[in-house]
Amino acid sequence: MVLMELRSSPTPSSRTLFSQCLLIWPEASWPKIIDGKVTKWFSEVALLDQDNVWDAPKGTIDNVRKELGKALGGEVKIHEFVRFSLGEGIEKKTDDLAAEVAKLTGN
Repeated sequence: MVLMELRSSPTPSSRTLFSQCLLIWPEASWPKIIDGKVTKWFSEVALLDQDNVWDAPKGTIDNVRKELGKALGGEVKIHEFVRFSLGEGIEKKTDDLAAEVAKLTGN
């Protein structure tokens, strides 16, 4: 989904979640604050609007895609991508402390 498509149909749950955090602000400013938070959230969720982590000055993933298309002389389309979360794929070694103690003590 493109950011504009996401913005046209915002999820009610995200608006409800953001509105619960506004009790410290005047009620008249709530709609603008909610819209800003929803827009920021969508820009983090939509792939093409996410910041480029390899070369930050180039801007978003969409900007990098457009620049690559110009360099190659065509249009670059993203057909598939894999999302990784911080620390995902790193398996943590689990140890059984009681078994290690028993092994060291000879039991």
